[in-house]
Amino acid sequence: MRSSVRSLLVAAACAIAGGTPHLHSQTALLARAGEIPVGPGSGQIVVADLNRDGHPDIVTRHLLQKRVTIFLGDGKGAFTPATANPIALSYQPGGIAVGDVNGDRVPDVAVTASEHDEVDLFLGDGTGRFSRG
Repeated sequence: MRSSVRSLLVAAACAIAGGTPHLHSQTALLARAGEIPVGPGSGQIVVADLNRDGHPDIVTRHLLQKRVTIFLGDGKGAFTPATANPIALSYQPGGIAVGDVNGDRVPDVAVTASEHDEVDLFLGDGTGRFSRG
């Protein structure tokens, strides 16, 4: 992971934890890399390495469109939609979380339903594709 990305992630973690990060860089830490079209109703973004290539990827939640979309990062700030996108849902997603649920060392995605008490699990295959678990 490039040091500027690592520094940014450390700063974000410190901000969430209530700390004050002290970053020193000879170059700008943030540069506009482009826009990622996510559509109306986007409400949550989770960053994780979904395809195990060492680059951050993005999972977005879309309330109005009842879907979750995966964008794979190239390590240079650009993101492209993963194949088999988006993950269509029959409900408005309440929240999303990423983690290895089944112990295969591949990130999985869990989605809660905002309208009732359920969690859908989508198992990752290591390439950025997910299937309902």
